[in-house]
Amino acid sequence: MRDGTISEKAVIVLHLGGFDWPRKQRGHEIEYSGIPVSTEVVRPLALDNFTASGYMQYRDMDNVLHDVWVETAEGIKAKIDALRGAGVLHIGLWRLGSGDPNIWSALSEFTPAKPKTPSPSDSTPTKQPSK
Repeated sequence: MRDGTISEKAVIVLHLGGFDWPRKQRGHEIEYSGIPVSTEVVRPLALDNFTASGYMQYRDMDNVLHDVWVETAEGIKAKIDALRGAGVLHIGLWRLGSGDPNIWSALSEFTPAKPKTPSPSDSTPTKQPSK
């Protein structure tokens, strides 16, 4: 996307939900509002710096350990910053109405992205045919 061609056409969509993976079982989708609060929290929800996603662990009533990955306002903001830094102009959100309720205040800090205006050095001069 460095040449600007793709960044004007690409749309990256960020998922606002999350996933809950019980150990040795299939995972399932989870909403931010569905993060268990009445269970034994092994690791509280915090931003994972490598993935820029919220991560936590808990044990359910059957003592099964769960890994939960869910989008947080801080994580969405970090992802949008990274995408903008890479020249992506169009970013969408999937599952509007779900997710961390603080996402909307975090997104209010952003202004709409504008396409880069090509500079004369961005284009290669064309050779005129000789007569």
